[in-house]
Amino acid sequence: MFPVSNPWGAATWDFISRIPNHSLERVVFIVQQADQRDSNDIEVILGHMADLSMKRIGHAPPIFAVSGKLACEAKRAAPLARDRLNASGYPALEDFISKSVCQSPTRRKALETWRCQAASALRVVEDRIEDQTREINSQSRFLEQLEREIDEIREKFLTRLPHHLTNVAEVFETEGIWVTKLLRKRLRALPSIIRLFTGDRTGPDMESIFIERLQSAVEAVAEKDGREVADACQTHWHNLGERVKSAMGVALNTTHPIDETLATAKQRFVARLGSAARQGIGNLKVRNQLDKELRRRNLALKSFVFMTLVLTIAGAVCGALATPWLPLILCALASLFLAGGIMAAWVTRSAITRDFQYRLLDTCGAFASTLHSDYEEALRVVFRDYTDSLGEVRTHLAREKIAIEPRLRRWQDLFLTLQAIEQAL
Repeated sequence: MFPVSNPWGAATWDFISRIPNHSLERVVFIVQQADQRDSNDIEVILGHMADLSMKRIGHAPPIFAVSGKLACEAKRAAPLARDRLNASGYPALEDFISKSVCQSPTRRKALETWRCQAASALRVVEDRIEDQTREINSQSRFLEQLEREIDEIREKFLTRLPHHLTNVAEVFETEGIWVTKLLRKRLRALPSIIRLFTGDRTGPDMESIFIERLQSAVEAVAEKDGREVADACQTHWHNLGERVKSAMGVALNTTHPIDETLATAKQRFVARLGSAARQGIGNLKVRNQLDKELRRRNLALKSFVFMTLVLTIAGAVCGALATPWLPLILCALASLFLAGGIMAAWVTRSAITRDFQYRLLDTCGAFASTLHSDYEEALRVVFRDYTDSLGEVRTHLAREKIAIEPRLRRWQDLFLTLQAIEQAL
């Protein structure tokens, strides 16, 4: 800063001469109180200072003549006194300072260096995020592959379903024939007559016995299938540990041993099919027609037994009254009614057991079809429980996806900021 009255003071120029050369690049000469001289004097002073600079420091730095008084008055005026501000010389000084600071090659070089370093760092971060994203996508595909493998195992067992339903139909036919034989045995004449007095529960008993035997047979088939499914899942699981460790770096969850999981799943599978078998027989209503036929048969037998008893009692009364020939006739008639009842019981037994067996065999296909959906659902539940054993793998993958999202958002924010800086530069 030089006063316009004496811009060539020796002490000031001595100080300037001692400034290091690298600092002289950032030196500007300002002549203040320019309003105290006219423009011609100012030009002479500026020229003299330039000559003196060449002699003392080897180059002439930028020189500005300003008037702080005029600039202050111009900026305090409302509105701004533009003419007075221009006369103060401050606009040229302010513009020079602004350009020197914002457009300085050194500064721009430093900013460009920082920008390049930031861009390089962001590229490293981007590459790392892309690596993590590719790794997560690879792990997702690996998990999907495991689920497809489990689905393929399930489909393999489903393809065997028609064969198993054929076995179930054969079991149904076998049990139906056995129950028919039992019904034929229970419908013998003497037991049938006795049940007229004790109560006849042949229909419910036959249905209950058939359901119990068929349920046991279906559960035996289901037990065999469930054991095969569990063995297949266990074999797949034993080959899975190393693959998961290699692909995802995660150890399979051993909190609940796979043996216990599969054992529980197999028990539910067997129970589901057993319950479905019981419910399927109940839905077929095989005993409805049997109950109707047994009621008609019992009604007929009751008529024969009633007449036999009445005639026997009448013959006994006549015998007590010593009536000749009449007791013999009445007893003969009672014997005929008894024989007729036995004959009716024998004939109706054959017809009822034959019709019952036909009805059972006719419902065999419907029963097997009923088990189809239950078998599929029970099998799906088994493999769902097995798939749930991969929960630790899914949790690890979900944690990785959640962890990378804020990093990706932060990277995007920094990238946009860097782009804005680059455009500003």
